[in-house]
Amino acid sequence: MSNLLGLLNEQSSDNRVFKKTELKSIDFDDIFFNSDNRFPMSELMELQESIKEKGLLNPPVVYPFGDGTYMLLSGHRRLTAIKPLINSGAIPPEIKCLVVPEPTDEISEVETIFLANKNRPPLTEAELRVCVNQLIDTWNMKPREERKGRMRDYIASYLNISPRSLQKYINEYNGTSDTEEIENDKQEETKKIKKKTKNALSKNSSIAEQIETLGIDLYREYYISKILCLGWCLHFYFSHMWSTFQYQRY
Repeated sequence: MSNLLGLLNEQSSDNRVFKKTELKSIDFDDIFFNSDNRFPMSELMELQESIKEKGLLNPPVVYPFGDGTYMLLSGHRRLTAIKPLINSGAIPPEIKCLVVPEPTDEISEVETIFLANKNRPPLTEAELRVCVNQLIDTWNMKPREERKGRMRDYIASYLNISPRSLQKYINEYNGTSDTEEIENDKQEETKKIKKKTKNALSKNSSIAEQIETLGIDLYREYYISKILCLGWCLHFYFSHMWSTFQYQRY
């Protein structure tokens, strides 16, 4: 149960994953393997022994077809290891599965498969290449308006590795060299710098205009105060002169 709670907590921390889930016992024969899942089936004997000894600790993730059958999103390796145990009668055929809503389209299904397999064992270089190629194909299927950020960052978010370490696989897929990619990175960085500079200049220009306007207002107020002061001085001066004149007259 603790492993199940951990799985649910991890899924809930990623807003791309399942919003509605249900734990349900499903007959093994009613679960179909997903051809879009291309993760390797490695170390099956060790996994089989672990399941035989401890049971299935992490439930497979499936979605319903609507006819009583289910499509597998995560757990292909576990169910492959379980099958001989069920056939031999070592364990019952009912499998505790986490049932989630059906993906909206092929792109969503592939993305959900990668998200649901976040706890998979580390991939070899050859296995990683297969996964990168699949995610590049998925990215290319997306409408342009739905592509957010760079393809390299998109792929990295599903494989939990740094974008830079993926670049050689992307270069192999595209038939480009590291030199070309470095040049593309430089151009991309130059665009970002130009955009930031333009925004900064626009902001500074606005500030300069405000300062200039404020300066003009202050300049005007300064001279108005000078004129008023001069006026008062002249008033007192002529008042004094007039008083003196009147005094000397008499």
